[in-house]
Amino acid sequence: MQSRSPRRSIGVIGGLGALAAADLFFKLLRATPTAHGEDLVDAIFEQHAFEEAGLPGNEDARLAGRKLYVSDMLKRFGERKVDSVLLPCFLSHSFLDELTTELRTPVVDLFDALIAHLARHHPGAKLGV
Repeated sequence: MQSRSPRRSIGVIGGLGALAAADLFFKLLRATPTAHGEDLVDAIFEQHAFEEAGLPGNEDARLAGRKLYVSDMLKRFGERKVDSVLLPCFLSHSFLDELTTELRTPVVDLFDALIAHLARHHPGAKLGV
């Protein structure tokens, strides 16, 4: 009898740009196989209310609250033993290296993923965010 590999899990951090997180989660679910087999993935979406004063990404915006929120969510997913985490908030990727130094759960780098996709499907294209 052939043993099945354990199912992979992906956590999605919501709350920072709630529409972007919901959109990414929806697309993740659509791209995930639904038939029985080794490719099945547990997709976990977690979001809590997050309010910040001013405009996110504004030059004088305080990132401390955002950093604490992301750090807390990463720790929660780590406790749940997810295999990787998606963080759809581009602004939060600017300080992600600072938060992930002590974590074991990998966070998907959206910029690397976009660059890899463009290189495969649109060679020579440039990325601007």
